[in-house]
Amino acid sequence: MKLINHINMKLIILCRLGIHKWKKAGGISSFSSNVKEKHYVCTRCGKRQNKIVPK
Repeated sequence: MKLINHINMKLIILCRLGIHKWKKAGGISSFSSNVKEKHYVCTRCGKRQNKIVPK
């Protein structure tokens, strides 16, 4: 159990340094016909990120 907690703490430290492991969580194209909003979630810490990109 202590080993698992130690490994999780190392991964959280990576996220605090800005090294996230992003996973695509979905996308919406509700702004206009030529813009898409993409959603990403970090698999380690749960932080969310949105990107708006042209289609």
